[in-house]
Formats: sequence, C-alpha cells, structure tokens
Amino acid sequence: MTADRAAAPIASPEEKALERWLFERFGRAGLDRLAIERHHDAHAHDLFSTRWLHLEEWYRAPRFIRGCLRLVGMLGRARRNALAARIVENELPIAGLDAAFDGFRLLQLTDLHVDINDAIVPALIERLRGIDYDACVLTGDYRAKTFGEIDAAIDGMRRLRAVLADPIYAVLGNHDSIRFVPAFESFGIRTLVNETVWSA
Repeated sequence: MTADRAAAPIASPEEKALERWLFERFGRAGLDRLAIERHHDAHAHDLFSTRWLHLEEWYRAPRFIRGCLRLVGMLGRARRNALAARIVENELPIAGLDAAFDGFRLLQLTDLHVDINDAIVPALIERLRGIDYDACVLTGDYRAKTFGEIDAAIDGMRRLRAVLADPIYAVLGNHDSIRFVPAFESFGIRTLVNETVWSA
C-alpha cells in the first residue's frame, strides 16, 4: 500500500518537526510509514461504515462489546482481568549461550493498551514495583485503537517508564504509530524499528 503524500494537507510545525526527526532516524522509510498512517487515520471511519462486519473493526464498537459482556454477566470479570496483571516466569535454556548470560532475566511487557482504562497504569505500576530483572523489553500494542490520537498512550507509557529500570527496549505492535518512537526515546525507551541493538 502506498499513500499519496502530495495530497496531504499542509503540516503543522509539530508535524514538520516529526517528519524531520523520522527522516533523520529512518530516512525515507520513516516518512513513508508516517504517510501510510496518515492515510489510514483519514479513512478509518470510512472503513468502518463500508465494512461494518469486518472483524478488524469490532474494537471500534466498545459500547457494543460492553453491552454483550454485560448481557452474559462477564463485564465485571473482564474489568477485573484487565487490572490483574500477572507475572509469569519462564526459564528458557538456549544452547551455546555465553556463560555470562546464565541467569540473565528479561522483563517482557506486552499488549498494555494503557489508554483503554484510567486504572490500568496505576495497577501496572503497583504490580511492577520491586521486580528484579536485567533488561526490560516492551513488545507492542501500547494503545487500544490502530488509528487516531496517541497522547493518552504516550502519557501512560511515560508514567509506567518511571518504575522501569534501564535498559529498556521497545518495538511497535500493529496498534502502534511511528509517532511513538520520538516520544518514547525522549523518556529513555530505546525503540527499535527494523533494527537491532548490541550490548556489551
């Protein structure tokens, strides 16, 4: 899919600064991804109206989902589950791994959707306090929707970052915008987009 950047409206100073940042970091690929996201955001409501039964769009009907959960008596349980973050420990033996990494502990946080409920970030912060690990990896889906505003998700991740120990690495999920990258990196989350990082 390609987006027509020439048809886009004149960008605000903030959007121009974002474009410069993305170009400096990712080259033309960063601008292309931003253009695709802008196109998607502009047509998201059209997609919903023309493909009302398309499964990818059901998350856009939160009232319908809440109503169904309430109807079957599961709404309270669904809300409790969303706030009951679990720590699951897995030991992963890796043949040939350097002995220096024996016992190395990764904290992986995934599918946080921090903007879906105001109580999620405080619940996560409380659950994560005191956990000991060597590095943290964030594996995407920081916001609930796959389009639209990102400020609430960025604010939630900023608050969560305050209780996470360095180093922290992140990747974007299918719900996330390239716009997350400069924000995350401004508060110390190294965000990889088709990249790798080596640590001594």
